[in-house]
Amino acid sequence: MATDFSTLGFPVERMRHLKKLAKKVVPLATEVSAPTGKFLCWAPGSGEELWLKLNDRNQVVRVSPHFSGSSRVRVGLTEAIWPPDDGGDDKFRAWTDPRKDPTDGVCEILFNSPDGSQHTDLELPVVATAQIAAFAHSLEVHDSPDQTAESPPPTSGPPGAFVAGGSTEALFSGRVIESGTRTNSLTGKQFVWASAQTLGGLYDVVVHPILLTAPPPPGAVITGTFGLSGRLLD
Repeated sequence: MATDFSTLGFPVERMRHLKKLAKKVVPLATEVSAPTGKFLCWAPGSGEELWLKLNDRNQVVRVSPHFSGSSRVRVGLTEAIWPPDDGGDDKFRAWTDPRKDPTDGVCEILFNSPDGSQHTDLELPVVATAQIAAFAHSLEVHDSPDQTAESPPPTSGPPGAFVAGGSTEALFSGRVIESGTRTNSLTGKQFVWASAQTLGGLYDVVVHPILLTAPPPPGAVITGTFGLSGRLLD
């Protein structure tokens, strides 16, 4: 499942609003060079980001949302996927919290990478650090692990449970470290952010107010399905 633009207060209809968003962002964005071309990055400083991939004629061919936060996940990168310009986001397949071997860790994940093709010279497999945002597709909040254990919902697991398959969508439970409400400076719409510790790392969780009207308190356990978007930090 693709990362939902509406989670960060962007319009839901991705293709319909692609040119409109790009037109607004281009004058405000910073150019970032990559081996396969270049990007424009709009990052106002409050976490929400838009990455625009340009072709050799400086035309926008891809717009990818991301959220930059405190997440730090040690990953063993095993595969890089570079789709054509009109074929979706770059992706990395990885093991979280690898030991000595980057091909073996706590959990295997696949995540979109809005600027992934900056790293086409990586020799895989390799251990790296990623900042990963988890965009909520569904979400449940429990005040404590005890409450989760007493009345587990159908998709819940203990804090730290993490299930990922062959797509960039993952199901996990995590403990909230901190949280807050953010406002998208481009649209003026609010969204909820939380830093959550789960199996294999610390993730930035981003939630549409339809799913959650107020930030979950520190110590709460959140469970849901999430679209993963990550950027490599080293």
